[in-house]
Parts: sequence; structure tokens; C-alpha cells
Amino acid sequence: MLGVTIGEPQKHVEEPSEACLSDWRRDCDAIVLELPGGDRLSARLRELGILPGTLIRVLRTGAHLVVQTGDARLALRREDCSAVRVGAVPAVA
Repeated sequence: MLGVTIGEPQKHVEEPSEACLSDWRRDCDAIVLELPGGDRLSARLRELGILPGTLIRVLRTGAHLVVQTGDARLALRREDCSAVRVGAVPAVA
């Protein structure tokens, strides 16, 4: 039957509770926890709407990450994303 086993549970990879944005997986939501302190990158990210407490979604990964916050989609360099700490979105019961 083409190698499909019915009834076998799928394995889900759990998101880490906290990581760098550059390490976050594609198509996963995250909450911004911390931005780099007091430099130009931090100011620019804030201008773009990436603030602590903001919900973002990683749409694409690679040399650049494409993230969505609200209605805006932003392409960010991977090296810049490594300075941004994000956490898993709490599950809604």
C-alpha cells in the first residue's frame, strides 16, 4: 500500500521554549522576548514593529529570514536575527 501505515501516530517536534530567532523553525509562531540592547539594530527592529511581546511568524528561512508581524512581512538577515530572543507561544486551553 505505497508504504503508508494507517493508525501510526505522527511524531511532532516540540518547539524549544526559548531560542534565537535565527534558529526558529519555518511556519512557527513566536513571541519576541528580548532585542539586542541599545544599538542601531535594536532601534531599527523597533521601527519595523519587532518589539518585546510581539507575535511573529517565521515564513522562510535561509540566508535571510522572512517574518510576519501583523500585516507586515519583513526580510531580515540571519546574523541580525541571531541577536533576537524569541519564545514559544503559550498554548490556549
